[in-house]
Amino acid sequence: MRVLITGIAGFSGLHLTEYILSQVKDDDNIDLYGIDIERNVSKEGESLLDNVRFFACDILDEEELKKTIRQVGPDRIFHLAGLTSNSSASVKKFYATNVFGTVNLLEAARELRNGSLVHIACSSAEYGLIAESENPITEDNRFHPVSTYAISKLAQDMTGYQYHKNYGLRVIRTR
Repeated sequence: MRVLITGIAGFSGLHLTEYILSQVKDDDNIDLYGIDIERNVSKEGESLLDNVRFFACDILDEEELKKTIRQVGPDRIFHLAGLTSNSSASVKKFYATNVFGTVNLLEAARELRNGSLVHIACSSAEYGLIAESENPITEDNRFHPVSTYAISKLAQDMTGYQYHKNYGLRVIRTR
């Protein structure tokens, strides 16, 4: 199985890499690949990435991303690339990265036509302001995003849903 992690050099990407590598047994046939803008990680992160085929690729570069996806031919994609809630990026940068970067990835997966499963890491921030009576939050809660980050993650989330419904792409979205 070919597993691709976007945003592999980020916090979540490194933790997922560490987890996957800890679960792989000698007789498992798992090839791990990673995409990030650059391989800029700590010494501990570097040792993890030594076990991964790394591609320097910006998810906003549609053609480079499609080329990389075709080259890897992933069976599973964990989409962790994007701007986080602690970023001071502009509104346009949040939307470009989190929404259009996701569109680029989903288009690349759709064009691959290999039935790959795409996991999109969304955010509980999509729920926004929750009344005390609404706790604990469930998937039945309404969305009330109150930050640029939350709105961009909700748009990312719904884009994944739309690609599943309209194109039959296998997409899992988690918040």
